[in-house]
Amino acid sequence: MVNIKDFLEELKILTGIGGNNLLGIFFIFIYYKYMNEYIFIIFMIFLLIFMFKYKIIKFLNIANTDYCNDIYVFKTPKKYLTNKNNMNVLIVSGTHGNENTGIVGLLKFIDFIKNKNLKIPFKSLTIIPMINKCGYEYNSRFTVHNINCDDLNRCYPSDLKTKSNNIINDKIINFVKRSDFVLDFHDAWGFYKKNMGSIGATISISNHNEVQNLSNKIVENLNNFITKDYQKFSILNKNQNVIQGTLSNYCSLLDKKYILIETTGQYNVVKLDERIEHLNIILYSFIDFYNN
Repeated sequence: MVNIKDFLEELKILTGIGGNNLLGIFFIFIYYKYMNEYIFIIFMIFLLIFMFKYKIIKFLNIANTDYCNDIYVFKTPKKYLTNKNNMNVLIVSGTHGNENTGIVGLLKFIDFIKNKNLKIPFKSLTIIPMINKCGYEYNSRFTVHNINCDDLNRCYPSDLKTKSNNIINDKIINFVKRSDFVLDFHDAWGFYKKNMGSIGATISISNHNEVQNLSNKIVENLNNFITKDYQKFSILNKNQNVIQGTLSNYCSLLDKKYILIETTGQYNVVKLDERIEHLNIILYSFIDFYNN
């Protein structure tokens, strides 16, 4: 026979709940009034799955000290730099763990650079391919460790006087402040030209003439590759969709050159291999723009 006291104690260890609070008292009441031990445990398992899915509790209190530590920095000798490309570039992806285009594509891109198949034309290129590492492992948009922030792209300061409240956003902010240009890769659930409310197949840009010219070239190269009209990319002015707490908004506060790339990757609407092609076109268009 299952010992219900032992089970509740294990439950308390896993979730931080138990017989010492109202939720624990509710569970015990349900058990004694309606159930035997086995039915109660089945009930509890389904309840915990539901609560985890809808972020009512954190099912596992993961304290992963490796989050956001996969950082790659490439530098170019000064003699190869010009006024145009003498800048520090930051590329980030994996803010939401269920958006994998940037993660997979950038890791391949990093390997390509490491094998010396590509010369970087910038003073420095910093790539953080997997900001939300645990979210990626659990295929979750949100963080799954307790860092005072569920959605990392809603936890950047909304003004320059305010500090972030968690270690991951703090780390990204430090790199952003040292950068001149930021590329931010995300996956949307649909297509901007087809699905109302989605910004998939768009790039949103900061208010800089240089960024506008670069973006025109990127979108031209992308759309030459894409055959279906509703899947072709559009350029959005970043001020069209300002959301407080996003990296986009924070870069605006710092007046950084910035491009938000939204491929259509959630639910694998566009197959991963094709999305990686889109990412490569964007990256090589970016590099080519500053090589010329």
